[in-house]
Amino acid sequence: MRDVAGYFDAVRGQVRAGELVLISAEPLYRHVSRVDEGEEGRRLDGGAAYLGDPLPYIQALRQAIGQFDVKVVIMLRRQDLFLESLYSEQIMARDYTDDIEQFAEERAWMLDYDARLGEWASVFGQENIDVRVFEPRRFEVPLERYFIEWIGGEWDNSLTMGGSTNITVPRDLVEFKRELNKQWVRNNNATIRSWLEELAARFPQRFATLGKAYLDDRSRQGVMARVEDGNRRVAQTYLGRDELFFDSELPSYPEPRPLTRQRYTQLSRVLLNELARRERGAAQRGR
Repeated sequence: MRDVAGYFDAVRGQVRAGELVLISAEPLYRHVSRVDEGEEGRRLDGGAAYLGDPLPYIQALRQAIGQFDVKVVIMLRRQDLFLESLYSEQIMARDYTDDIEQFAEERAWMLDYDARLGEWASVFGQENIDVRVFEPRRFEVPLERYFIEWIGGEWDNSLTMGGSTNITVPRDLVEFKRELNKQWVRNNNATIRSWLEELAARFPQRFATLGKAYLDDRSRQGVMARVEDGNRRVAQTYLGRDELFFDSELPSYPEPRPLTRQRYTQLSRVLLNELARRERGAAQRGR
């Protein structure tokens, strides 16, 4: 937290009275204060990966922020969809290899919005917690405008939006990366991820054989059943209604299929052909 305190010290040195500072960082929700094996701490993931506790992290963050008046704004995504997105990111960004059912057990604490918001409220005050839900089809304006106006800004139609970034990689390539993670990717993770993201951007329609879902219907229903009561408490506490998500009826997704050996071989060829093309292009530019 020493670096965090230094960051906020630098912010304070540049902000004038009355100015609004926006800190946008999804990892703030996921970070914990970790403790070593044998020390006191809560096992957040069934004991598989680490000991930790979100509350001391939130408390340390508040101390680092200092005298700023703080409003915590958080947009919640339906837990099953959040879990699938997080799973994909973990495979692409790291060397994760387990299936999504194991991942769901490990990250169950992140899906308990009632408990997590309660911790933030205990530190920053419930009156300073502003909750919205991520259901874009219900937004009446573009998401960018929705966000600007949500935090108290004024929308200007002359604003131009930047291009899409951090595009979700198709499940075909995520499962391909998971197979690579089991073998040799550890020392080449950033390079492999970059290659696969480039492939996804160049050929957006080419990698759709596995569909988009990682959870089967039974697992999806189980995830949402475990958080149903907590979601209702969040809706009542922060939104003044009985249901957290309007889109609470879970659609039936196609049954997730495994990545076959044949498809793995095909993707390997695509990747190698793309690398060869890049090498040829580099060689020609170097002449």
